[in-house]
Amino acid sequence: MASQQARHFLSNASAAGQNGFIGGRLSNNSDISVLRQLLYNFSINGSVAAQREHLRESRNESIAGVPVVFGMPKGVNASSSVGDTRLLVYLHGGGYVSGSCHSQWSTVAPTAAAAGLAILCVEYRLAPEHPFPAGLNDVLSVFKDLLQQGYKGSNIVLLGDSAGGGLVAAVAIALQREGVALPAALGMFSPWAELGRRGQLDTAATLAGVDPILPGSLSDSSKSSSFDMGMRYVGGDTSLFADPLVSPVRADYAANFPAGKLPPVLLQVGLREVLLSDAVLLYHKMKEAAQGPGHVLMSPYDAMWHVFQAVNELPEAQAAAKEMGAFFAAALSGKACPA
Repeated sequence: MASQQARHFLSNASAAGQNGFIGGRLSNNSDISVLRQLLYNFSINGSVAAQREHLRESRNESIAGVPVVFGMPKGVNASSSVGDTRLLVYLHGGGYVSGSCHSQWSTVAPTAAAAGLAILCVEYRLAPEHPFPAGLNDVLSVFKDLLQQGYKGSNIVLLGDSAGGGLVAAVAIALQREGVALPAALGMFSPWAELGRRGQLDTAATLAGVDPILPGSLSDSSKSSSFDMGMRYVGGDTSLFADPLVSPVRADYAANFPAGKLPPVLLQVGLREVLLSDAVLLYHKMKEAAQGPGHVLMSPYDAMWHVFQAVNELPEAQAAAKEMGAFFAAALSGKACPA
């Protein structure tokens, strides 16, 4: 049963209209700046509050020519050695066309604080100005540069939400293909993992009026929409939807990650969100490469919506941050991840 805070949130979303906080405010306007401003306005207050509560400092830097933002949680001290530094690399959501590190601290800071990890958020390039594979290449460049600096893959975890969750899976696939050291663990909040055409029974259709955050028309590239994020990400080339680096549910994980190469995985998803099908499909595909129970996990949250973890006052969001933090801490310590 949803908490009182969650029920209050859902009540406010219902008052905003059938398509909720975001969909109810979109019009047939082809200007991508409308969507970017909308998502920024929706998230910035929570982001500022999370930054004040959980972080003692943040700073802008550049790695491999890519803008990044470092965040240090309160109570976490920087290691004196790069080789000993444990790091959470965060990939923000926003449908590959919007979002930023500074507007989305609420999604990552509680988890980093729970795990006791410094944050490195990648400001990867966005579509439509920079379609696939620009954003993916930015993340890969940052990760490889970290390794060259002396950071160890075994001391790094990846976390992403929505499009950033799909990007986490794509980054792991690309690193494995190139023979680069993999991170210690992969965490995903509500991953967007299928950008192509969907069936009528997909939750992008069946839960489109139930998810208070993300309307199905924004997550389903089979529909005509001026804010079709998937089409913008691939630059209009629909053949790219079949590429596992675009739609990670299309990957053969057993073939790509033989002999236990796949890092431990935890997917968190709400049971009333339009991308529920994405998480379930990705979970089952990744389990093909799992090494025993607890290696690939999916944690469903009853009555929760798309990236509910960003609403920090929810007891459910607090529980999710603790769960993901414990998962990362266990993976970095080489212990069995909590099932």
